Amino acid sequence: MVSNLESEVTISRQRLNSLERNLSSMRSTLAENNRASVRLRELERNAEASRTTYETYLERYKQIDDQEDLAEADARILSRATVPGSPSFPKTSLNLAIGLILGGMMGALVVIIIESLNSQISTGEDIEANFKVPFLGNFPQIAGSGRKNPGDYLVKNPMSSYAEALRNLRASLMFADLDSSVKTVAITSSQPDEGKSTLTFGLGRMSAMSGSKTLIVDGDFRRRQLSVNSVGGAPQHGFLEYLFGECSIEEAIIKDEKTDLHILPLTIDRHTPRDVFGSKVFDDMLASLQQQYDLIIFDTGPILLMAETRVLTGKVDQTVVVARWLKTNRAALKETLSILTDFGAKITGIALNRVDKNKYHRQGYGHSGYKSD
Repeated sequence: MVSNLESEVTISRQRLNSLERNLSSMRSTLAENNRASVRLRELERNAEASRTTYETYLERYKQIDDQEDLAEADARILSRATVPGSPSFPKTSLNLAIGLILGGMMGALVVIIIESLNSQISTGEDIEANFKVPFLGNFPQIAGSGRKNPGDYLVKNPMSSYAEALRNLRASLMFADLDSSVKTVAITSSQPDEGKSTLTFGLGRMSAMSGSKTLIVDGDFRRRQLSVNSVGGAPQHGFLEYLFGECSIEEAIIKDEKTDLHILPLTIDRHTPRDVFGSKVFDDMLASLQQQYDLIIFDTGPILLMAETRVLTGKVDQTVVVARWLKTNRAALKETLSILTDFGAKITGIALNRVDKNKYHRQGYGHSGYKSD
């Protein structure tokens, strides 16, 4: 039995070895088949790509062949076309004429619209036609270094157009009322920055240079531009201090050494809520000063912004309204004149300030042939 079992074991081992050899052979065959399968798929892809390329070339060839058949002309030339010397359309001369006519009409329409919408003061004719008050002249804008200090420019250039405009203004004031002499004048404007303080100082200097004993009073309690620009320093006493009895009139008045003009300034730090121009003290002061001076000029605040200016204009002999060229609005100026009329002010007229002479002449206004600085 042992021998039989040993024989069976030996046979089984031989079968096992045979099976292992067969398995190894089959594995080798499977690996070979896998490699062959990969190569087959690669060759199939290459073949498919080649087939696609071939079909594309073939289709393109057929298209080209068809186009060559269609390119054969079935028409014949009867005559050669000539090159024209000018365009047949559009008609340049006709279009140019139409364009000029339409352009002129549009330009005229634009000018009319701009003029109708323009609400700024530009000429003396505009002032007299719209407001029915005298036009007191154009006051040119000074160019160069004189622009910073028009008062000094006036002294250095007494024959300039700026000086001549001030002479005309002074003459208009002197003859504004033929029945009585004009001794007190208020210079006002509708809005700030229209040049009333500069004009007041220039008119005062011109009056003093003409031989009249002149006093200018700074009555603009908000901005005090006349005191700042003309006094040259911080005065210790001024208009308000004199009214309140804190100093004498001699202590409050400052003398302009260049023209012998007297200035009653406002100190920098002094303010008051009182109605200065409506007080009896002011009336007494005004009556006293009229006995001492030939002409008293008040620089006031903008009448549309300061109520006290309206009171003063009703007490002085004449009132001059300053309008800035191409800036002052007609509606504002109309309201200013209405207020002055309501308060019983005697309106001398309107002075057009800061006029650019070059632009003014280019617009066809003025007399550019009479040259002056």
